[in-house]
Amino acid sequence: MSDEAQMTLRRNGFYFIPTNPDTIAYKTFAGKNLVLLNRSENFSESQRADFLDRWVKHIRLK
Repeated sequence: MSDEAQMTLRRNGFYFIPTNPDTIAYKTFAGKNLVLLNRSENFSESQRADFLDRWVKHIRLK
């Protein structure tokens, strides 16, 4: 998204993690180097599905 689009969203109460490295929002975002999971384990398909389900229910939708 462009800087203008991101500012419009922010003014209307929508917050996000900017991913376009060409924008001011991305360049000034303090959390862009945040590491959420620092594990190199390989999960089975059912483990990935369970993890995603728990993430959606307990973190993303809160």
